[in-house]
Amino acid sequence: MLRQVQKTIKGHQLIFSGQHILIGVSGGADSVALTCLLHHLQSRLKVKLTLVHLNHKIRGQRADEDQRFVEALANKLGLAFITQTRNIPRLAREKKWSLEMAAREARHDFYRSTLKRFGTQSMALAHTSDDQAETVLLKLVRGAGVQGLSAMDYQCQLKGIHVVRPMLDVTHQAAIDFLKKRGQEWREDESNQDFRFQRNRVRHEVIPLLEATLNPSLRQALVRTADLCREENKWMNDLTCYMFDASLDPVYPAALKLDVVNQYSIAARRRILLCWLTKHHVDVGRIDYQLIDRLLSLIRCSAGTKNLSVSKDVRVIRNYDRLLIERNKDGVLSPFKIQIKAPGITCCFDQNIRVQTTWARGWVKQERGPVGDFPAHAFLNAQRIGWAKIYIRSWNPGDRFNPLGFKGSKKIQDIFVDQKVPQQKRPMIPLVQCRDEIIWVPGYQIACGWEVKDSQTRTLHITMELVPHNK
Repeated sequence: MLRQVQKTIKGHQLIFSGQHILIGVSGGADSVALTCLLHHLQSRLKVKLTLVHLNHKIRGQRADEDQRFVEALANKLGLAFITQTRNIPRLAREKKWSLEMAAREARHDFYRSTLKRFGTQSMALAHTSDDQAETVLLKLVRGAGVQGLSAMDYQCQLKGIHVVRPMLDVTHQAAIDFLKKRGQEWREDESNQDFRFQRNRVRHEVIPLLEATLNPSLRQALVRTADLCREENKWMNDLTCYMFDASLDPVYPAALKLDVVNQYSIAARRRILLCWLTKHHVDVGRIDYQLIDRLLSLIRCSAGTKNLSVSKDVRVIRNYDRLLIERNKDGVLSPFKIQIKAPGITCCFDQNIRVQTTWARGWVKQERGPVGDFPAHAFLNAQRIGWAKIYIRSWNPGDRFNPLGFKGSKKIQDIFVDQKVPQQKRPMIPLVQCRDEIIWVPGYQIACGWEVKDSQTRTLHITMELVPHNK
């Protein structure tokens, strides 16, 4: 099992030397096994480990005992321990969520805040191949497509959390056998036998029945399905990017050209629309099969102008041969914050800005120019960025910036004044942020500490340019 986990970590580049890894530990066999495995590999991987545990209060005193168990495990292994208590049953009642959903949202909130608190990059979770098989089956019965059947990836961004899953190639039974050989105890959660939870019914009833009547190797088949769908989905996403770019209106890049979109197959059209809505920051919770189907009907209709309400403040408009999204009827640009794809291309439609990023080595010297002068280029230290997300966002009063070559920090507002940037233009000036710090003011300067040291340093090259406004 140890060799398999090492192979997974190396093969999927999950962990790098010098990282601080948080491990989500419930006290169950899988998470305890992951803790012991990463602790055994800690010196070899050259990483720092911290155990993170959420006391969900679902099981009363037993939940408190789980917390004490995980804390004792951390002390035994000489690892840091962070915990938080949330009353999940009460949260579920208040939000009218299921216990499963409330527990999941609370965990994500806890993980996100803890990662931010430590300024670290990755959260290691103990999902196994059994969890993967169950997820595929649950997705299948809900009517998921290729993207849904891809199930869990070895690493992903999950609601602002960079998740790595080093145990995705091993079984739950392998984790139990590993712990027994080490003489390491774990906690049993009786709620795992509660058939009110859908996953438990799948685990204890559905899969055993299908294994007995259809395929004794069902779990392996489901995991293989996830692997195949994941690779095919990545390939289709790459194709979608090309089709999406070809569908953008060159005069108004926030719009889709319907004569181009309608040339593609219905499967491609679905993916183009999904990509378009996502890039316009439409709430993911509102993007479902029904919405995409209604949009497909909208772009097929012969009416010159027609609209479809997506939410109370967003609507999609068919304007003859274009498809547009309308918001902010007063014409005032709202504050914005958009994640930049690295590497890749990010189109910030409402700001009429296109951002392209590539990994490279070394840098090309850039002359300091006026704030907001485009096209603009920056070469940033990739090691400093690590797994952190990079954003383009609007200026907020009170923002400060530490320009390279300048002692101390300056208010962005003072830079605007020095550069004679008109007040009405300031909200439209894009700033680049990473790890809650402004790291580049395009056209002006990068921040101190984010510079490239020499020609061998791995860098992130960012190019930012304006695209034409609507005419």
